[in-house]
Amino acid sequence: MDTSDMECTFLDQCDLSHVLQGWETPKANCAVTGGPLSIAGHTFERGVGTHTVGWLGLALHRSAHRFSASVGVDDAVGRHGHGRVRFLVRGDGRTLYDSGVVRGGEAARRVDLDVAGVALLELICDAPDDNTHHGHADWCEALVLFSGQRPLAVARPRGEPEILTPVPSPAPRFVGGWLLAANPGSPLLYTLPCQGEEALRFSAEGLPAGLHLDRTTGILSGVAPPCGRYPVLLTATNTHGQAQRVLTLVTGTGLAATPPMGWSSWNCCHAAVNADRVRANATALVQAGLHRCGYRYVNIDDGWQGGRSQHSAIPMALQGNAGFPDPGGLASDLHRLGLLAGIYHVPNVHSPQGLAGASSDHPDGTTTSVFTHGGSSPRGACDWFRQDIAQFTAWGFDYLKVDNGPTVAEARLIAEAIRAGGRDLVLSLSAGMPRDLIPDYRRHAQLWRTTGDLIDTWFSVRNKLRAQVAWQGLGGPGGWNDPDMLVVGAVGPGWNAPLQPSRLSYSEQYLHIGMWAFLAAPLMIGGDLTRLDDFTRSLLSNPEIIELDQDPLGAPALLIDQAPERGQMRWRRHLSGGDVAVALVNLGEEPSTMGFDLSELGLGGTWIARDPWRCHDLEQISTGTRVEVPAHHHRLLRLRRIGPG
Repeated sequence: MDTSDMECTFLDQCDLSHVLQGWETPKANCAVTGGPLSIAGHTFERGVGTHTVGWLGLALHRSAHRFSASVGVDDAVGRHGHGRVRFLVRGDGRTLYDSGVVRGGEAARRVDLDVAGVALLELICDAPDDNTHHGHADWCEALVLFSGQRPLAVARPRGEPEILTPVPSPAPRFVGGWLLAANPGSPLLYTLPCQGEEALRFSAEGLPAGLHLDRTTGILSGVAPPCGRYPVLLTATNTHGQAQRVLTLVTGTGLAATPPMGWSSWNCCHAAVNADRVRANATALVQAGLHRCGYRYVNIDDGWQGGRSQHSAIPMALQGNAGFPDPGGLASDLHRLGLLAGIYHVPNVHSPQGLAGASSDHPDGTTTSVFTHGGSSPRGACDWFRQDIAQFTAWGFDYLKVDNGPTVAEARLIAEAIRAGGRDLVLSLSAGMPRDLIPDYRRHAQLWRTTGDLIDTWFSVRNKLRAQVAWQGLGGPGGWNDPDMLVVGAVGPGWNAPLQPSRLSYSEQYLHIGMWAFLAAPLMIGGDLTRLDDFTRSLLSNPEIIELDQDPLGAPALLIDQAPERGQMRWRRHLSGGDVAVALVNLGEEPSTMGFDLSELGLGGTWIARDPWRCHDLEQISTGTRVEVPAHHHRLLRLRRIGPG
């Protein structure tokens, strides 16, 4: 090729602020760690160091000729045999290059592509099998030859924010709220999930002794009654109408009868969380009316931990740091709002952010083990879980997330300490728990993370959704699969980054929320609620999507089939009242016609298909249906029988 009239742009000369990646930030002319670009012992002068799952887009203006690069796993991890990356190059939606799986220590792969006529070039470093650990990906000597307009790095297109959720009626409407579980004698606090114009008034028939319903706030409080099932007829009224629902209070059979809903600090606060930011988000949650949709928990993630002392009220129990001078006061403030309080812990000597864990090297609570960010932290010789959980109970917390993969023995110890405290604490285990041990974990915990951390990129959401296939059938009342928090709204991209709107496209956000609800996952908002926008609020407050998540039957979603080469998945789920839900998922890059026959679901007769996002009926079905599903999107259908079969 005659290149005499062509110009050259190196990738490292482009604006890297638009790069999406799973950890750290992209680096020009060095690895993502800041070290030299090096693949299998060969050092490169130029290039970009990034991390899985990563995306970089170049607007070529249809004036480029060739793209070339040498790609591989950086020696920062590759020299130890770590790291697996799949490099992809796409031009205007077509795959131009697929490296397959590249492993640490392997020689660089050479890429040399004809990109004539391409408008958008996408450089992707994917994570095989959803494993982003050690995914240090190098695009070395990467350049574009062009004539005319210079290539420019661009942000990933997000589309237009179409709001599908209808404007709520001013009349009362209960949202979920069928089941509530508690242990006998435990404190109980529950805000009735009921939408409607304010000046709502509430009443209850059949309320057990020891419980009180505030007629104005709809807050149910008191002490849980003895073992049993207690149906309570709830009524909500305002000037526009009346709504009723039977809430069944179940005591003595465990907690989390439906998937927990709430807010968690990590995705927007990271380790910079403090009590004031937690209070502000709790207040914003209530002001936005999300407490009326079932969002109850306000959870502090990593970042609250201080030190230990023999002189604290519970000797050697972990105390809050300067950002959390009074955790008990914070929990009380949340309770006054009708919300529940959650807190975070790890069994190690250090949390992922280097703060104190539930063990230490020495009896005085100190640790000599050196903390390395991103590295593993040992369990210490001294275990403080019993003291710490007694302190969490005394402070009044209601939810405990234990990170860093606690063992079954540790989960048993934690559950025993919770029971000894006399207060209900929902126990959530994180992250990427071993699937084959879930029957053992389920005896002690109510949630278990099924994957690594979710971030606000399409590849992360796609990979987490794919991973749920292996977990189908394991979740249900009292124990739920947890594919991680919701990455919508104002979040910190990756980790420890400034807040910005979720980098998911609007279609991808619908897919994310819709499928988490379909899978009966916990709905824990990760965005900063003080910056809640109308689109995100519509995603989080759709009553029929929430009722899908909170369905009292608690039946798991099951895969009908999938076509990975086309990115298609079809799911089904049985719901209360004999309804059936179907999810048609298109993870591919092109729109697709998808559907189902009733016979595939084991159904006969005549059914009405309803769109939960738009909250309206679509069509009558007696054989099956077909619909168009956009790329990176889904269609949810709720089927209601109207004729025999």
